[in-house]
Amino acid sequence: MAAVWLLSASTSFLYSWSRRFTAAFAGDALAHIEGCGLGRLAIPLVQVFARVSPEQKELVLQTLRAGGWVTLMVGDGTNDVGGLKAAHVGVALLAPSALAELKKKAKERGERKSRNSKAAAAAVGGTANSSHPQQGAVVPAGERAAAKSGRTSPGAVAAAGSGSSEQAKSKKKGEKLKPGEALLEQYRAAGKPVPASLQRMAAMLDKMEEDTPQDVPMVKPGDASMASPFTAKAASVAPVTDILKQGRCTLVTTVQMFKILGLLCLSTAYALSVMYLQGVKLSDAQATLSGVLTAGMFYFISNAKPLPQLSPVRPHPSIFCIYFFASLLGQFAVQLGFLIFMYRCAGQQNSLAAPAAGQRVCNLLLP
Repeated sequence: MAAVWLLSASTSFLYSWSRRFTAAFAGDALAHIEGCGLGRLAIPLVQVFARVSPEQKELVLQTLRAGGWVTLMVGDGTNDVGGLKAAHVGVALLAPSALAELKKKAKERGERKSRNSKAAAAAVGGTANSSHPQQGAVVPAGERAAAKSGRTSPGAVAAAGSGSSEQAKSKKKGEKLKPGEALLEQYRAAGKPVPASLQRMAAMLDKMEEDTPQDVPMVKPGDASMASPFTAKAASVAPVTDILKQGRCTLVTTVQMFKILGLLCLSTAYALSVMYLQGVKLSDAQATLSGVLTAGMFYFISNAKPLPQLSPVRPHPSIFCIYFFASLLGQFAVQLGFLIFMYRCAGQQNSLAAPAAGQRVCNLLLP
């Protein structure tokens, strides 16, 4: 009896205390509260948890989920894996050190590209200067004739080839080779001929490496990314709002699709019933056009975009609610009234065009 009184007194004290203050628990206080058996009552009333262990993070999320709360956990380390798994939604953040390393690699890649472009420009300039002999230099007659005719002599080609190979060697010594360049270098080192197909494949490999974004982190075993369905390339909790926006947009779009399906089924059932009683059926072209228009309607509604700001009104989480059925039946009543009005108009027009006595007219709308 004393234990029940103490528990009720503690519960009332916790509720009154949470209304007056913003509750913040450290790991020791949380362990003490849990030891007293008040964790299930106290944890939902706390706004801030500081210096808690990985097991306590998981305990907090499990307690909130048991109380009917929808939980979202954000973590950036291996000590957050338990909490990320226990939450409804887990968001893994990249550590600031990893972001700094990625920025450093991107900067080095940009500097390497600029050096390569400058080296290529210098090589083109040197080749252009070497094509014009200096004044007073002795040029063989064969090379003079080749220069006048626009052809390149074999000696010049050999010199250019040796110069380019020396530049390639100096480049390869200074930096890491790309996958395609490394493949070609292996063939040349082994003394094997390099076919044109292999050169095209090497160029494709190099292009794929250049097109691949360098700021995409590699997920390693044990990271928080292995335990969470979302990974944000940021060191703050700002991406959480984007997840909420996308989730609400998906939920509203799905509910609208179910509502459109219900309206189509009800209106089509009435229209087909009336046409069957009158002996009318849709042609193949009409049925095909109806299906194409319905598919286009679903395609356009699936391209919905989330709002730039979160709405203060939350959407309905399920279609089994009064709002959904009231909206569906209200819209069907409007469509049913329109269909009945159009049917009566068609019947009046048909009665005005009735045939004379003894005249036979094929009309499917007549009884």
